[in-house]
Formats: sequence, structure tokens, C-alpha cells
Amino acid sequence: MSDTSKPRRNDKAVKIRRDLAVKAKLIAESKGITIAEYLSALLDPHIAKDWPKALSALDKKPPSDPGD
Repeated sequence: MSDTSKPRRNDKAVKIRRDLAVKAKLIAESKGITIAEYLSALLDPHIAKDWPKALSALDKKPPSDPGD
């Protein structure tokens, strides 16, 4: 039987330094959350801040040559 009380997440695996992963997992467990939830909460504000800048930088790049 699946738990339908939590929304289904669309997760992606990423690589981080092993020492950080070990510490993050221990912290997440101490908070009663998953490592994905812990790291997502840490990353969300930084990505929200950098995302518009990244999009703006992409808009300013000259179009690439289709022959590349």
C-alpha cells in the first residue's frame, strides 16, 4: 500500500562530496526528514536568487551557429 498523504516528488540524483553527504544525511535524520528534503531546503533560496541571473545571461549570449 502506498502512502498518498505526501505529494509525489520528481527527484534527480546528483553527486556531491562524500563528506558532505555523510554529514547531511546525519543532520537530516536528526531532523526526521530525508536528505533530499534537507538539501532541497538549503538549495532553494540560492537557486531562486541565481535563476533569473542565469536566464538573463543566456538571453544576452549571441545565437550559436547551427553548423557547430
